[in-house]
Amino acid sequence: MKYCPNCGQEIDENEKFCHSCGAKIADETAVGPERPITSQPESPQAAQSPPVTHEAIPADQMPPYHVKEGSFSAGQNPAISAYKKAARSPLFLIAVLLLALSIVFSIVNSFSSDIPDYVSDSVSNALEEFGDDLKFDKSDMTEINDFIDNAGNYFLPSAISTNIPSIIVLIALGLIVASAMSKNEGKTSTAGLTIIKVMSIIELVFAIIISVALTAVLAVSSVMMLKEKGDVKSVGIAFTVITIIVFIISIFCIIFFAKKLKTINTAKKTVVTGIPSDKVSGFVGVIIFIIGALSAAGAVTMMINVSAISGLASLTSGASYVLFALTLFSYKSTMREVIAGKLHG
Repeated sequence: MKYCPNCGQEIDENEKFCHSCGAKIADETAVGPERPITSQPESPQAAQSPPVTHEAIPADQMPPYHVKEGSFSAGQNPAISAYKKAARSPLFLIAVLLLALSIVFSIVNSFSSDIPDYVSDSVSNALEEFGDDLKFDKSDMTEINDFIDNAGNYFLPSAISTNIPSIIVLIALGLIVASAMSKNEGKTSTAGLTIIKVMSIIELVFAIIISVALTAVLAVSSVMMLKEKGDVKSVGIAFTVITIIVFIISIFCIIFFAKKLKTINTAKKTVVTGIPSDKVSGFVGVIIFIIGALSAAGAVTMMINVSAISGLASLTSGASYVLFALTLFSYKSTMREVIAGKLHG
């Protein structure tokens, strides 16, 4: 049995890398009785021995060594320390809080009567402008308004059901924060990451199914219209263009969800093995940042045209996305420093 010259962790004789700090173990490391390395040599012969050196190894060059659960201290492993630091950083904590607020605002907004009124006014304005062309009897507008008002009774359960994925993700994020805040120096919990991973798999599957179905329907409709003549053929050309655009957007969404899933897997692997990795998708971070910025920017319009609560929901949701993206960028940068050997647990 021998010990790591960097952190003193007990390692197997054949190990080339320390499973605690990731340091490379030189072949000259002496194998002796089971004892930690001390600062003072026990004999003049030991004092004359050449010093043992170690160097930081890039994560993609590290061999796949095996780590037993709980065999290292989370405080000693720099990769896990970097993960926990990101999970309890002010950026991440504020992002989680804003996401929770956005869910609350979204549900509270369902109690407001402004949405049915907004929909009713929009329909009325459209019929005022196009009613004659559509040969619509404006006396039927009363029935339409009654239908919209009754539909408002279903906004609350609809708001709760549509926010279920966000609520599940919020719970998972809470578990991640709790794990990062824990003083337990044993195995770091990955329950939160596992939940988000499952949600990401569901998102990816749904994206693929919806993309294939929608593209197929548009493609078939386009082909059928292109076989016709006159105005129908012109519409078919427009449908063809729309089909191509939808197909491109669908591929883009599938790539996003796939890279998001890969990023989550990378973070989870780091927590389980203690091996640092900067294989965090910058593409995912950029897209999340753009979505958040657009949502926050549209909050003003929502406040003016719909309601203040819906605007606040959009604003808090967008702000949380922006902060999550910034946390992702910071985590990637920190992991690079760990790999370069600039940070230690």
